[in-house]
Amino acid sequence: MVDGELPSIALVIAAYNEADILIDKIRNTLSLQYPSDKLHVYLVTDGSNDHSNQIVEKFPNIK
Repeated sequence: MVDGELPSIALVIAAYNEADILIDKIRNTLSLQYPSDKLHVYLVTDGSNDHSNQIVEKFPNIK
């Protein structure tokens, strides 16, 4: 299958106080072998109080 035939996908990551591993998780997710224009990553840190939100903000391609 060529890239043009691949569907757009959304990857939703739920995290709660995961600051210790969040950068590694984001980097691992962004290293997926999928066209970047078809991969939409959403990371939810509902109620985290460990600076997880500030870590996510460092990655502009993560929503």
